[in-house]
Amino acid sequence: MVLATNAFYMFVSVNHCEALNLLYAEAVFASGGKFGYCTDGEEWGSFGKKLLGGAWRPPSRQTMSSKYVNLVFSKVDADVCEILRSMAGGCFECDGWTGPNGDQVFSALFCGPLPFYISSFRLHGDRETDDVLVTKVKEQMALPFMPSGTTWRDQHNTGIVTDSPNVNRSARRKLIDGGDFTYAYGCASHAMNNLCRDILKLPGACHVLSFCTALARFFGNYHLPREHLRRQQALEPGRTPTIKLFSPTRLTGSAALLGTILSNRGDISTVLFKAKQKTIGMDFPPSLFDAVMEPKNWDNLRMWEPVLRCVTAITDYLQADTTPLSGIHASFLCLEASLLPSAEAHITRESILGLLKSRYGTIFSYAHMLAFYLGPRFLPFHEASRAPVVKPFTGTDAAMCLAAAKRLIRPSPDTEQAVVVTQVTQAILGSFPFFGRRTTSECA
Repeated sequence: MVLATNAFYMFVSVNHCEALNLLYAEAVFASGGKFGYCTDGEEWGSFGKKLLGGAWRPPSRQTMSSKYVNLVFSKVDADVCEILRSMAGGCFECDGWTGPNGDQVFSALFCGPLPFYISSFRLHGDRETDDVLVTKVKEQMALPFMPSGTTWRDQHNTGIVTDSPNVNRSARRKLIDGGDFTYAYGCASHAMNNLCRDILKLPGACHVLSFCTALARFFGNYHLPREHLRRQQALEPGRTPTIKLFSPTRLTGSAALLGTILSNRGDISTVLFKAKQKTIGMDFPPSLFDAVMEPKNWDNLRMWEPVLRCVTAITDYLQADTTPLSGIHASFLCLEASLLPSAEAHITRESILGLLKSRYGTIFSYAHMLAFYLGPRFLPFHEASRAPVVKPFTGTDAAMCLAAAKRLIRPSPDTEQAVVVTQVTQAILGSFPFFGRRTTSECA
């Protein structure tokens, strides 16, 4: 076999050799391998020499990095552009973060529904303003051109989603007003995380967070308390969860903190009581012991932990790849319904509902309502949506859906627009059971 292979490659042409180099580079890059597979590694070099003989040698590390990286990237980029051009529609995503040197870095993706990375850009010395961000977003939109020279927005009814600082919200409004996108809205999971932070600023929740953070730091940062707690947990039947420290960079990490502290209440109390009785050798702040022995602190923890756990579950749902656009409005309805009057005091519940409505308002788009009513997944939620207090608009659900539908088909002929509006109206009215009856009760 080696002799036959060597005989074949004795007559390799220049063009064929270049094709081999390109295929080799594609295989290396696709597998995440190092550039010098067959040139730097002695084993790979011996294998290649035995198999291929001396007629063809893999390109060196320098050639791979200076030549074939760009060639393979251009080929993959062209394939991705073809896929983007074939899509019937999708959503443009723009996310940003601050680099080590303080520069603002943004990444641009297009989802339809799978996410395709387009590019990254920096603002460099530019001040982060809505006008600068709008200009940069338009530059990214123009990267994958259609064959005729048009861009996505001429071919597709695209939306844009970003997180919701004031600059980004202002940029979204300008992109909508300029006709660059059909819809623009904020990141729902980011809004839920901000809602969790808003809730933790309420006096009762803030006190619970401080109580749990003090326990987590004491049993997490010091060797002796951590070891005594671990030994006590080993005596209990079943597996007790490890205490999670609160991290502001983790979405809704506070819920994990409260949940693990509540699960370890018995072990924490036992360890501190043993230390108090000098059964074990461990120093502790007297104030911490008094706080743990105060039943009111645990009662408050039991009241707030389910609230944050519900927010966490909804945030995890909104982060999932399979979550439809209709799930955004349904998630806020679900969270509102979970805040039962019997669970929290009236003043606290009203405060949370106000925060919920405010955060929903930072990301809301008419597209949320249209997807919610036209999607089949949340039919039982439709009638409940007519009277929630967290909706960030004053009109009816039907009015929002019609406004979204008209914007979606605004370039279409008047006759087509009339047909679509009629179909949307029938779909919305048909989702309410009482419209199918001849008589309508007063409560309906």
